[in-house]
Amino acid sequence: MKYQLIVYLFVITTFAGCKSSIEKEIARKASDCDDENCKIKITDFTDFQWDKMYIFNYAVPSDEVDQAIGVEYGNYEEFTRPWVFVKNNKIVYAENNPYDIETIVDREVVFDGPDSLRFMVYTPKKAIFRVKKKTSDRKNYYLLY
Repeated sequence: MKYQLIVYLFVITTFAGCKSSIEKEIARKASDCDDENCKIKITDFTDFQWDKMYIFNYAVPSDEVDQAIGVEYGNYEEFTRPWVFVKNNKIVYAENNPYDIETIVDREVVFDGPDSLRFMVYTPKKAIFRVKKKTSDRKNYYLLY
């Protein structure tokens, strides 16, 4: 009985924090899309309430992230693409997705917008996208537009 309890606790503590990133979940769904009518609704991937989603397609300095979201982003990691979800001007979820200055990251999710735009902001009602599967340098990625 003690042995079973120890194994149970080990399994629970090992896998409790293994939630996949939202980007990975979106990429998984997008990879199954077969035509241009496939849609991604961001709220389908969030189990929390949010009123704004800030997407950085490129790595930017921490002060630019802070300025964009209006609060200090304490989870900043250099050379990543932050995705920050805010509710009532408080961060409710954030993830720092891999970034490569030279090429696309395999299975990266890219939000369509001008290259000059440092970040994009979406509300839950506006965060519904069509998907285009693309390839660059033999890596697959997904353009949301």
